[in-house]
Amino acid sequence: MPQPVVDGVGGFQVEPVLFGIEDVPPVTGEPSNEAIQQVFEALSGRPANALEPRQAVLNHVHQHTTRGEHRTMTFELSEQTLEIRDRVVDFMGKHVYPVNHHYHAVARSERRNDPDALAFVDDLRAQAKELGLWNLFFPHLREDEPGTGLSNYAYAPIFEEMAKLPWAPEVFNCHAPVTGNMELLGAAANEAQRRKWLLPLLEGECYSCFAATEPEVASSDATNYETTITRDGDDYVVNGRKWFISLSMHPKCRFMILMGKTNPENPNRHGQHGVIIIPMDTPGVQILQDATVINAYHVGGHPEILLDNV
Repeated sequence: MPQPVVDGVGGFQVEPVLFGIEDVPPVTGEPSNEAIQQVFEALSGRPANALEPRQAVLNHVHQHTTRGEHRTMTFELSEQTLEIRDRVVDFMGKHVYPVNHHYHAVARSERRNDPDALAFVDDLRAQAKELGLWNLFFPHLREDEPGTGLSNYAYAPIFEEMAKLPWAPEVFNCHAPVTGNMELLGAAANEAQRRKWLLPLLEGECYSCFAATEPEVASSDATNYETTITRDGDDYVVNGRKWFISLSMHPKCRFMILMGKTNPENPNRHGQHGVIIIPMDTPGVQILQDATVINAYHVGGHPEILLDNV
């Protein structure tokens, strides 16, 4: 809905017709009490109490306004976005929705992380990749990298269709936490790291996980993390315990990006951390137990992981 405008000096301009209110005239500048009351009643849908202070009425009106010059925002989708969205909808209808029941049957079974039981997902992924419905979330794709990278604006209505089934983004290589790791590597990896770690993710050859939260601290605040990343010559040694590490039990999960403290003595609590890439088969990486989320186990798991002199 278009919004009226508050100027920068305490007055305001309201175009009631924008709200479908045709019997209230536009109000500009510093309005009279009568004008404020008319607009207040139109916006709130109730009569203004005669005893209601003027400032309270102004505050209510200001809550329905935006500062600065009046601008109309348009959200027109490009032809490319509409075309890709239609193709995703078509693919979902023909290939993904028909196997949704089977996916959940596998997810509820003890074979939820069995590569043979999940092979049908790989088949779907291969079809989507061949059609170019791949890595749609990633706007930083290079010409020699697979997929059709879109801006967030263009991707949003397409992801809306994918996410009608929570597991479906995986079919298009657009699923968390892999997407976040690809974005991180795309932004920070050097060329050698990009080839070794990012490219296999973009190709869909493997998955990855992000190891952040910990069982013994309130780890929604990363400054509480206790996992250490200690430099030892040209190497690093990692010690700690992580949990709810989504996708880390998936048979395609090849590595984790772990956040820990590289400089715990730094007086700036927000400058103590770093991230490190750890292959899942590194000695000392121990998956201790899976954990339920929303009262269920999931494909890929959300386990607790011990890192013992990794």
